[in-house]
Amino acid sequence: MTYSEYVMKCQLLIFLCCLSLNPFLHAEEEAWETFQGPRGPIVAKILDVNLSGVRLKLKDTDQEFTVHLERLHPADVKKVQDWDMANQDRKQRAANLAAEGPGPKPRKLYPMKPSDVLAQIEMIKDREADDGVDREAQKAVNELNVYRFLSGLPAIIKVSDDRNKGARRAARTFVEQGEKSREVDKLREHYLFVEGEEDLEQMIPYFLENGLRQHRATRPWRAEILNPGLKSTGFGAQEEENVCAMRIAPISYEGPEFWAYPGAGFQPSEYFHGRAWSYYRTRKFGEDHTPRVELYELSRVPEEPFAWEDPVPGKIMPVRYISVDQNAVHFEPERVRKKAVYWVRLEVSGHRNQYMVHFD
Repeated sequence: MTYSEYVMKCQLLIFLCCLSLNPFLHAEEEAWETFQGPRGPIVAKILDVNLSGVRLKLKDTDQEFTVHLERLHPADVKKVQDWDMANQDRKQRAANLAAEGPGPKPRKLYPMKPSDVLAQIEMIKDREADDGVDREAQKAVNELNVYRFLSGLPAIIKVSDDRNKGARRAARTFVEQGEKSREVDKLREHYLFVEGEEDLEQMIPYFLENGLRQHRATRPWRAEILNPGLKSTGFGAQEEENVCAMRIAPISYEGPEFWAYPGAGFQPSEYFHGRAWSYYRTRKFGEDHTPRVELYELSRVPEEPFAWEDPVPGKIMPVRYISVDQNAVHFEPERVRKKAVYWVRLEVSGHRNQYMVHFD
């Protein structure tokens, strides 16, 4: 082989290598897309598409964030849909789940028959106060026990006269010293407070709704109301100023396998407030998690629980917000009808569960 032939052969090999590499280089280049942002075009890569929207990574800053599909330009929605159809991540994830074996299957669609749930609620609400215990405080603890029962916790919270007296003192301190005082800050370790309310019973739905935006990710008042470690409590009011206080306890994770708000099974719709759903388990979730929550509206109550690997025959409901805090997952569906049947599936840090919620 002459030197010129050798050079030509090397050039041909280099050219063929470039051709073979080009599709990969081109694919990497195509991974970045131009989207219409609120302040002009942005260049980003699609990382994932789920019920919360599309997760993007900015090319300039490497920042990652999620955008709801409704906020995208129609042309950008098409890009996202094409990517979702083409990517293989979900198929691989399904294969991985299949290799792990079937996921959890609920033991029962209804932990208790709907008629028994209603009867149990009436029994709890009819509990009489012990000697020396204020009737209004007893009505409040009865209300608390109803919500805990519906969430899957034992309805065994007691109220005592001593704790009621402590709650009344706490409410008086709140009025006299002010909500931002040092004394009240110390009391917050042991009491929840609500202003503008004199009916002790109404404290419970107020704390469960926990509607303040700064509490959206953690729902701390709801965690206190549904704390498995709460065994006894007290309620007190400063009626002149419409301030109420409730005694709380250190948070414990020693509860049932899981509890939720709204809870699994039959749920009278008047006991669900706000729009946020919460799921709790007996251990904290790990730091490395990408929560997935799926919510389906079913046309009817199924005959038996669905296996994890089976599709759910219902209308999938958009979930607009998901947060993980300690042992809890909080999520907000776009909308929920108060007379409907829903199926919940969630997966966080390797933990998976599913259950039915029947509103009526």
